[in-house]
Amino acid sequence: MPISGIARRRFQTSRPESSTRAKLWNRGRNAGGRPDAVPEDMGPPAPMFRKDFNVEKKVKSAVAFVSGLGYFELWLNGNKVGNDVLVPKQTNYGFRPKLAEALIAIPDDFTEYKVMYLAYDVKDLLNMGENTLGSVVGNGFYNPAKFWTEGYGAPRFLCQLHITYKDGT
Repeated sequence: MPISGIARRRFQTSRPESSTRAKLWNRGRNAGGRPDAVPEDMGPPAPMFRKDFNVEKKVKSAVAFVSGLGYFELWLNGNKVGNDVLVPKQTNYGFRPKLAEALIAIPDDFTEYKVMYLAYDVKDLLNMGENTLGSVVGNGFYNPAKFWTEGYGAPRFLCQLHITYKDGT
């Protein structure tokens, strides 16, 4: 039920600074200065990966260990695996000496770099016979828009599916 006396209003916020960063914030870099504008260069389309495989015995357990350099969604037999989005979490993949020049205010002094992964129980999504595992991988923080900071290259994806059958194999 709508609340009476309330009118929709549109507004835009920005920092009250005169710095280059504030100017870029105000006009929407590469977006024509409008909040609803589309960047001129959308970059390459998100890569999609697919692997068909067969299950010929009764399954006791099945776990997919998955990581993406960039964000990913995992699909098995047409069903999205898990409820999460924008995974794995933000990761500092390695030393980027130009962060300060890009106005990114985070230290880049990590001594260890890690790539995060997720483990999904996919037993109930498997079919006897033919199965298809698929993924869509986005840029994420691995290959961000070039005006924001430097990236590492094209997104990448790794999935290991561990199936244990009821006969012990």
